[in-house]
Amino acid sequence: MRGALVIPALAAGVLLAACSTAAGSHPAAKTHPVAVASPSASTSSPSPSPTPSGPTPCNHQLNAWLANRGTQMLDAIHQDLSNYNRDDGAVVGDLMNGGNTASDINTWITDLEAFENDAATLQANPAPACGGGGQLAVAAADWKSAATAYLSAAQTLSNSPDMNGMTAANPSMTAGNNALSNAQTALDQAVSASGDLIPNVIQGTGTGT
Repeated sequence: MRGALVIPALAAGVLLAACSTAAGSHPAAKTHPVAVASPSASTSSPSPSPTPSGPTPCNHQLNAWLANRGTQMLDAIHQDLSNYNRDDGAVVGDLMNGGNTASDINTWITDLEAFENDAATLQANPAPACGGGGQLAVAAADWKSAATAYLSAAQTLSNSPDMNGMTAANPSMTAGNNALSNAQTALDQAVSASGDLIPNVIQGTGTGT
């Protein structure tokens, strides 16, 4: 299990808030009252049928979604978050200490465009709504918002790769940080509701490289 990704802030004072159900039981089979052979023809209460155990239909749906394409899409998000963490740190280092700022900003923009596309792909191919799928859809929307906001900040810096550009980019960075924090919350809820079937791609558990 990897540790949680720590996303460096682009400007001083901007800190990024860090980027279940168990298998149920099938309902008991219905039984019908049995007539008692007596003049009063009264009925007796049936004994409840044993409740079978095993994966719920939702578990099957989630596993099928993960096997079909879900894991691949979540792996892509995990990689996007890792790239963001690396690229943001490189740009901050360039602006604070000198370096190949233009090249690092271009790499950042390219990776953020991939992040935005991957989040949109996840939105367009949602997990089943049950068992955490609904919360995962919320996380996907928040990842898309974060990528869009960060991309705006990166493009601002590309036009002004200096401390003035950093200041101008700060509102977009803050919006991205807030969206990424919301995605973390929604993802945590999805993981819990799914009984850990949905992997935590921010912490890197269960998927990613």
